[in-house]
Amino acid sequence: MIPCHGGADDTRACVRSLQSSAAAARDLEIVIVDNASPDDTSRIGSEFRDTRVVRSNANLGFAGGVNLGVAEARADRLLVVNNDTLAGPRMLDRLEAGLDADPRIGFVAPTSNHVKGPARIDVGPLGRTETERSEIEDMLADVAGHAPLQDVATLSGLCLMFDRSVYEQLGGFDDRFGAGMFEDDDLSLRAQIEGWRLVIARTAFLFHHGHRTFERLGHDFRATIEAKLACFRDKWEPDPAGRTYLELTVGDPGRAPLHADEALARHPRWAEPHRVLADAAHRRGDFETALPHVDRFLESKPQHGPSRVLRALCTIAGGDDERGRLQLESAFSTCWFDTDDLARSLADLGRLYLLLERPADALPHLESAHELDPEHAENANLLGAALLGTGRRTRAIAVLENAARGGCVAAHNNLGICAWQVGDRERAVREFELAAAGAPTDQGFRANLSRARAALDSSATARRG
Repeated sequence: MIPCHGGADDTRACVRSLQSSAAAARDLEIVIVDNASPDDTSRIGSEFRDTRVVRSNANLGFAGGVNLGVAEARADRLLVVNNDTLAGPRMLDRLEAGLDADPRIGFVAPTSNHVKGPARIDVGPLGRTETERSEIEDMLADVAGHAPLQDVATLSGLCLMFDRSVYEQLGGFDDRFGAGMFEDDDLSLRAQIEGWRLVIARTAFLFHHGHRTFERLGHDFRATIEAKLACFRDKWEPDPAGRTYLELTVGDPGRAPLHADEALARHPRWAEPHRVLADAAHRRGDFETALPHVDRFLESKPQHGPSRVLRALCTIAGGDDERGRLQLESAFSTCWFDTDDLARSLADLGRLYLLLERPADALPHLESAHELDPEHAENANLLGAALLGTGRRTRAIAVLENAARGGCVAAHNNLGICAWQVGDRERAVREFELAAAGAPTDQGFRANLSRARAALDSSATARRG
């Protein structure tokens, strides 16, 4: 179904793209929800086969329009899509294959050039023609064919495929969100609380012109976001699931664990708190605590790549290198990782090996993470530590200096160690001072500074004597 308020020509183009898709050989019912459009949208039903228009005399907004369309549609498997979009020729087939992959999958969405979250792909200006969309889907099949589905925490309402039974169980979109924004976050959260998986079909593509309805209505985009976020807060802040979700998405992710236990107690089918608690334990280096949480999360979200990597890290930390390496190979060969996720996962692996005092094992993973994101100061610091630990002091200094310039306080501590090893004790003290000033509660930094100052004072005293 296609909810719309105006933009009749966009809607016509959207219908054409759907009807020219590979799935069009099957019965394809297209329902256009005309939200009191000021143009000739109401005529479109007579211009295309298997297409009808359901008209509302008032603009029900996106959420209300979709709910009306679901009530009027005849099929049990449904697709909702914005009218300012153009479907890839295999999008419908690939979305349906995703939905059929696991009965626990409640909603599946395609990738797009203009969408929030991990479904966004950068294809530049391409996608306006059917040929370009076909080429993009071919490229996606080549790149992501090994990992066609990706588990995520939220899906955009731009385009969703789902079964009627799931939608009705959840009560549909909450129409308090009006024209759009955050109604999809709300539906995503409710779906996950009920135990449904949300996945992106990484080989399906939808071209999106972007916010055409908002532009026609003259809405202030930023003001609309703020208003809808306030609406979402009003609904969800009383619930620990809402507080967890808000910290993860628009707040401080480091505070999410404060609400996660309570969220689990109230919503035991919701997997996300397990990921939050696993990640928090991982950051503390407590792999024993992380392990049961990451296992519980992966029971519900098996195609979440970073968590599959975390499971392997727990195995390696527990002393089973061979099994951990097999788990890593499986994660990287069957899950989707964007560049940021891949860099973060490789850096986490390198950090673990450094923690285990195995810098030679850490080095190749940290080299790869640095190549993927050379401006990431924390990862550069880890690479510098691995280089230092394997005796590559000259390059370690260069990498650590870049990390320090990028704002990584710990890099000053490692630079102090380098300087001390080459006998430049005055520089070592300066670097340790910068580290201690930048992180005054870090006892290791303060201890290094204290020892370096004492040794420098002792050397000075000996020279005077």
